[in-house]
Amino acid sequence: MFDYSPTNDNNGTHKVCHLLKDDVYAALRDITPENLAKTFGEREIGLYDYERGYTDPEWYFTAPNGQVAGIGFRWGVPRLRGWNLSEERANNFIKAVCAMISIANSRS
Repeated sequence: MFDYSPTNDNNGTHKVCHLLKDDVYAALRDITPENLAKTFGEREIGLYDYERGYTDPEWYFTAPNGQVAGIGFRWGVPRLRGWNLSEERANNFIKAVCAMISIANSRS
């Protein structure tokens, strides 16, 4: 179940890929801006900085308990970003995003 609400609030978020188990990290690596846009809608590029590798939009969500999880890209590589994010919530978030992408792809 995807119990997250979209948010534009990314204050305090940072890269938290270290929270992911190996299989979940591998699933994260298959996520693209295109399949996130198809699944969750287009996002504006909040920070465009070609020199530092920030050229793609980011998708952020708030969990019912207030934890923030998102997927951003640097140099085209997907990265889990979060704030106050537990290891369990981080892994479940990526699994839920992948499931939602799979559903969106099966409908097209």
